[in-house]
Amino acid sequence: MLGEFAELAMDLARDAAQRARQAEGGAEAAGLMLAFERLGRALRLTVSLQRRLARDSRTDHVQAVQDRQQQVRAALAPALRAEAADLGEHFRLKEELDERLDEEALDEAFAHAPLEACVARIRHLLDLPPEAPANDAGTEAAPAPGGCRAAEPGPEARSVAAPPRQRFGPS
Repeated sequence: MLGEFAELAMDLARDAAQRARQAEGGAEAAGLMLAFERLGRALRLTVSLQRRLARDSRTDHVQAVQDRQQQVRAALAPALRAEAADLGEHFRLKEELDERLDEEALDEAFAHAPLEACVARIRHLLDLPPEAPANDAGTEAAPAPGGCRAAEPGPEARSVAAPPRQRFGPS
């Protein structure tokens, strides 16, 4: 809508400028120049508003992504502690989690996908054991289809993107 208004203002400003050049009387030319000046101001304000809205939208998206990353980190913190045999392993898992979250953040849908789907996907990518559902502890929770990304990578894509984690010691 703002783009359409900017186009209309520009067309009217061109028309006013052309008519002002062709005007024979001083009062008519002055009126057309005043109209041209006002249209120019409207055009500048419209472009400025478009830029501000785009900047605000980008800022909102960045904040939403950061919030989602923090939510996933918080949800997976107990699993990382349980999975790590020592402090070094815990630190390595946290680094791997941060890398995965940075990769996921590149997907436009990451910030708006269901949190449970994002957590399940990251659990799967980190080879963490699935979280047991609250109502049935015997059933494993699988990553939600279409979770944070449209498609879960297949085994061949996963082996190229991230080799499976080797586990040493008790699992």
